[in-house]
Amino acid sequence: MRRGFKTESERNATQLRKELGVQPKEPLRARTLARHMQIPIVLPTHIHGLTQEDFTELCGRGSSSWSAVTIVTPKKTFIILNPSHAEVRQESNIMHELAHLICEHQPSEIVQLRGFNFLIRTCNKPQEEEADWVCGCLKLPRDGILWAVRGGKTHEEIAEHFVASIDLVRFRINKTGVETQVRRARQKWK
Repeated sequence: MRRGFKTESERNATQLRKELGVQPKEPLRARTLARHMQIPIVLPTHIHGLTQEDFTELCGRGSSSWSAVTIVTPKKTFIILNPSHAEVRQESNIMHELAHLICEHQPSEIVQLRGFNFLIRTCNKPQEEEADWVCGCLKLPRDGILWAVRGGKTHEEIAEHFVASIDLVRFRINKTGVETQVRRARQKWK
């Protein structure tokens, strides 16, 4: 990631949350952000021309091979979501796709699916890493994590509160250094 990207992302996530009236200690739902950005979330069942065979492949046998995808047409941008995943994963999947749009990532490749009149964006590894970081900032802002850790919440409680995965909670806590900050502050006051 380019120099300053992480700090800028934290700042931008805080600003987006302010625009939405969502405090750092409150969960930001991905669908709320999608509405704010005017990005519709659709399920495969809403795709015109999708056959039952295609649906079965996407949401049955092939459901583990995709999570969400951003579609860009000349008239509209929207996200197709895999409904077979758990709520926490759907939250992360949508937020990740929104993060690509927030970062204004240009696709490294554009693929057209057989029989459909839309294009699927694919991003390169650095763009995926940036989207992961922005997704984490939006779901678990540093000030929100600090509030939770100071309050003695476990990783599981933090994940439940913010509708995030435990892996994302651990990642954000480790990368922000919040636990170390809280531990040092407590030792200082002993």
